Amino acid sequence: METELGLAWKARIEKMYAELGQMEVGFFSPEEEAQIDKGFEELKAAKKEARREAGKAMAKQRQMEGGTGDQTPNAPEIAEGDK
Repeated sequence: METELGLAWKARIEKMYAELGQMEVGFFSPEEEAQIDKGFEELKAAKKEARREAGKAMAKQRQMEGGTGDQTPNAPEIAEGDK
């Protein structure tokens, strides 16, 4: 690593570690951490419920339009035994 590029990278990495060493780290109390976890779980449950409701609404809309959306109404019929 005695090349010019190697020395530049080494200086850059040393600078990054120096900046990292000066950063302050904050910790949450166990109660705050539990509260944050609970909030994320509630958010996840709310998103899941919203997706479920949106799926139900889309299915109901498809049913009202006259089809399930999975079937192709203009598909050609396949004749069996015609060779």
